[in-house]
Amino acid sequence: MGKGRIAELDFVRAVAILAVLLIHGTADATVEIPFGSRSQIVFLLINKLSNFAVPVFLMISALVMFYRYEAGWNGREAFNFYRKRLQYVIVPYLIWMFFYYVFYQWLGNNRDLSAISIDWLDFAKKLQWADVGYHLYFIVIIAQFYLVFPIIMSLVKAFAWFRRYLWLVGIVIQGGVYSYHHWVNPFEHSGTLVTTYAAVICIGGWIGLHYDKFRSASRHLWWVFGLAMLFGYSLFNIFVLIRTNISFGAVAYEVVFHGYAIFMGISLLWIGRKVMEGYTRLAKWIVSFSAASFGIYLIHPALLSYWKVRLVYPGDSIAYQVSAIASTIMLLIVPWIIIALIKKIKGSWILLGR
Repeated sequence: MGKGRIAELDFVRAVAILAVLLIHGTADATVEIPFGSRSQIVFLLINKLSNFAVPVFLMISALVMFYRYEAGWNGREAFNFYRKRLQYVIVPYLIWMFFYYVFYQWLGNNRDLSAISIDWLDFAKKLQWADVGYHLYFIVIIAQFYLVFPIIMSLVKAFAWFRRYLWLVGIVIQGGVYSYHHWVNPFEHSGTLVTTYAAVICIGGWIGLHYDKFRSASRHLWWVFGLAMLFGYSLFNIFVLIRTNISFGAVAYEVVFHGYAIFMGISLLWIGRKVMEGYTRLAKWIVSFSAASFGIYLIHPALLSYWKVRLVYPGDSIAYQVSAIASTIMLLIVPWIIIALIKKIKGSWILLGR
């Protein structure tokens, strides 16, 4: 294809997977520590400011796809594309879905192996929407994107206006689908539908199609990042006010949530370029952490869930707060080490993809 690698994507992936770990590591503390306490506010702030993670992962996934395949999309490319996605995404998904299907039964029954029951029909039903655990839904969303990508790319190739306004098309689709869901007829599993993230996906795709132009616009980082922080702080305040029975409504939440992710994703791309070019030693660690990000995403809930079952403290105790902080630090280190060891084994792609 003749296009170079985008080094700053490693930075964005590393920050996004870090945000995922912070979300999960602090989630329980936001509700189990007494509301209004200083520590609860800190945990809530960290948790909500990390909420850009999933949309940003979808944004950069779309960016890479459109950047990679813009120059040529044909039958051979399509075959290789779907073969690789089946091999490196769907196969690990099936394995880890089954793992968590068994793991959570074992964990929920006092770690009693005899209590595990495997109902293959029940398991098959759970596959469609990743109804096991709380994190594999991302793969369901990305799989839907893989299915519609050839259609979007064909439209990009066929219509200059579609290519030019791809970002706006995504906003319109997401806004239209959300309006129907909110005011006409709610969709089941709306949080796992690709249309729920159409805006970030199409904006990521637009950036991938115009990456040289986008990269040269990094002088706007100061106000874009400022907007990201404004949206992020607003998201935090929405959740604080909800706890006091003050609500701005679902629409306001959607606008703030996705606005935060979009501006944060753009900012991280520009910041990432400066970091990857200016801090070579740090860049090596970032590349390593980024390369392990998919594996870390797959494995970390098992470690965190086991930690929480083994170490139980009252929410109003210092021990609870120390445990929450320690478990989050553990998530930053232990999964990374485990993934590095697994990757030394031939055929590790079966578990960790690529």
